[in-house]
Formats: sequence, structure tokens, C-alpha cells
Amino acid sequence: KEIYKKNGQIYEGCFEDGKWHGQGKLIYKDGSVYEGEFRDYELWTGVLYHPIDQNRSQKIEKYKEGKVVKENLVHKASAV
Repeated sequence: KEIYKKNGQIYEGCFEDGKWHGQGKLIYKDGSVYEGEFRDYELWTGVLYHPIDQNRSQKIEKYKEGKVVKENLVHKASAV
């Protein structure tokens, strides 16, 4: 595994021919996090977690073979 940082993004994972390829984790500048498989830099099969918004909701996208196959909006309970 290697770590790559650029333009506020951090990628930690496998490379093939200099490209993100295989298992990895990508942290976006806005705080979104993708974990799963990459193919030639593309999100392939995994899950993208968006930051929790002001309404305590979080969008979660599931990817399969490069396409979003399921989206959920999850409400996070407030701490007591």
C-alpha cells in the first residue's frame, strides 16, 4: 500500500501502472470517504460516505462495477 496526497485528497491503497487500482481508501477535501475497490482511478466496488450535514443526515452511496447501485440517507441521532 502507498499513500498519495494531492489537492486536499488523500488516497491510501494499491496502485497498478501508477494508477489507483485494487483496494483502497480515498478521503476527499470535503470529508467524504470512499472505501473499496478502484479500477484505473475510478470508484469501482465499495461505499462512499458523505459528511454528516446540518440536519444530522448522511448520504451513503454503494458502488458496484463503477456505478452507484444504492443511495441511502441516514439520520444520525444526537448525542445525549
